[in-house]
Amino acid sequence: MNPSAMAAFHHLKISHEYMMDFIRSDPRSKGASMFSIYSKKVDWIIKHIITDPSIPDRTRMKFKDEMQSDVLAIAELNSKLSLLTPDQRNFMEVVLENLLKGEEIHVTLNEQ
Repeated sequence: MNPSAMAAFHHLKISHEYMMDFIRSDPRSKGASMFSIYSKKVDWIIKHIITDPSIPDRTRMKFKDEMQSDVLAIAELNSKLSLLTPDQRNFMEVVLENLLKGEEIHVTLNEQ
C-alpha cells in the first residue's frame, strides 16, 4: 500500500476528530456551525474510501483498521520520541523497522 495514501487517510481522520472536539467544546459558536458542515464532508470522504469497490479489499481493510485506531496516538508517540537521546531514537528506529518486517520483539525491563 502506498504510504502517502495511508497518511492522507490518517490525516483526514485526525482532522475529523479535531473538528468534532471543537463542536463538542463550543457547540453554539459560528466555528461549530462551520465545522459541522466540514466534518460531514470529511466523513463522506472517509466512508467513500472504505466502501469504494474500486479500491482493493486489502487496502480498504487497512483503512478500516485505521478508522478503529486512536489516530492521535501517533502524535503522542512523536512527542515522546522527541524526548529521547539520539542513541535512544536510533534504537527505537531499529525496533520499529524490525516490527514492520514482522519480526518478534522481546522486551525486558530492568527495575532501577
